[in-house]
Amino acid sequence: MPNSSPPRTEAPEAHAPKAWEWATPWLVGVLALAIYVSTAAPNLTWAHHGADGGDFIAAAMTCGVPHPSGYPTYMLIGRLFALLPFGPLARRFNLLSATTAAIAAALAAVVSRRIATRNVGDPAPTWWPVVAQVAGGTMVAFAPAIWSQALIAEVYTLHLAILASLLAMAIVPSKLTEWRGLALGVLAGIGIGNHLTLALALPGVAILSWRKLTKRGGVAAGVGSLLGLGVYIYPPLAARGLPPVSWGNAATLSGFWWLVSGQLYHRYALAASWPQVAQRLLAAIGLWREQFGLLGVALTFLGIYGWIEGQRWRLLAGTGSVCVLMLAYAATYQTADSMLYLLPCYLVGAVWIVAGGDWLARIVLMETGLRDKWVFPLIGALLIAMPTTRAIGCYDSLDLSDDHEAEAWLSEALATLPEDAAFLSVEDRHTFALWYATYAQKRRPDVLVVDVDLYVEPWYREQVWRQADLKAETPETLDGLVTALCDRRSVYIGTNRFDLVQRYRLARHGPVWQLACENEQP
Repeated sequence: MPNSSPPRTEAPEAHAPKAWEWATPWLVGVLALAIYVSTAAPNLTWAHHGADGGDFIAAAMTCGVPHPSGYPTYMLIGRLFALLPFGPLARRFNLLSATTAAIAAALAAVVSRRIATRNVGDPAPTWWPVVAQVAGGTMVAFAPAIWSQALIAEVYTLHLAILASLLAMAIVPSKLTEWRGLALGVLAGIGIGNHLTLALALPGVAILSWRKLTKRGGVAAGVGSLLGLGVYIYPPLAARGLPPVSWGNAATLSGFWWLVSGQLYHRYALAASWPQVAQRLLAAIGLWREQFGLLGVALTFLGIYGWIEGQRWRLLAGTGSVCVLMLAYAATYQTADSMLYLLPCYLVGAVWIVAGGDWLARIVLMETGLRDKWVFPLIGALLIAMPTTRAIGCYDSLDLSDDHEAEAWLSEALATLPEDAAFLSVEDRHTFALWYATYAQKRRPDVLVVDVDLYVEPWYREQVWRQADLKAETPETLDGLVTALCDRRSVYIGTNRFDLVQRYRLARHGPVWQLACENEQP
């Protein structure tokens, strides 16, 4: 590998950006949004690990509290998107994901522009930063994992948009004074209120902004982060109103801590064995190739190498910290969808790839003596062709515009259940879909939905008992609950699970099974 690339300093730009150069990132965002909208799910969906959508929507629309960590930022923004006059309620939350993913793509373009900014004496043509913008933004927009989350009601694209905003603010060449520091801190706090794993990205943001943050700016950032974390006042206030979806009883101090600390999921953190971690790390390499292709993998290494050779240590340490910490967390978190935590890595990866293309163009120009009018256009065309071909190739496989599985099951189940039925759910997707229908849409408010696995939690037993309007003492076992419910309701279940077959007599009715009121002892 040639060793003739001089260190690049953050010198003043050779020319002031024109209006159309500033507009380019947002044009990338509009393009991404248009494609997301055309492929987004038309209603509630279970695709792309989207089963939690019903829980989020039901909680948001009832001023409730969803599963840990409560996601107060998403709850508040979701209520705003629910006001849009665009189709079914779930569709509006899907559009929230599409919009925030498009914003993340636009901000990735902003960051990519700074990576490839022409400095005084730079051989790159004046249009080169614009190519970097388009390439970086579209690589983020059309990475299949990011695209998949832009089509469903989930928190990950809002998480990505907030992280992209922090990176864009931290990477600017100017000083971060009081107001900028305050904005950085507020955004960080609000971001943690959307997803706790944003905290793993903050060391990287701190590295990127360290030399630019004045003393007053640093104090303002600390104050701003506390203000941003103020969104966590939402769960206890919401829980006080006894909404139908309210995980953990956050109105109490112990319940609030159970919720925001994610205590329910602690058993998954760092739970993967070493062989599993090794398998996941290998899988992460395959996923990287899936997002960017083999050429993208090669340019990733070139971008990292170019920063090392050019002594751009702060950029490398800051972005590398984000990627390494998120990868470590995803690899050791023992759930089927933990690889979704890698989305911030793909955001960083797009920047690395643009840096790799930028470094390659300069090295080819310096080492071969080719005319610059050929080198930069060829490499620029290559950078833009990569996400373009990825978008064309993935469009059909990611398209959810005709996905009606969840709504079809929901409609059939609600049509089958008699008035005042009790439904015992043994799958999250069924629980959350029915919460969406009964609480958010109010389609069948007479149906009592009980999550069997959650019934072991004392706070949930009290919540079910209150909704069932039963006066007797709350039973602690599923058998006791069924016995109590059978006195007043028909009892149904959504899955013919083995352990329940051994305990109850079940009769199939469409997509559900009815339980006999007398227990069948094993």
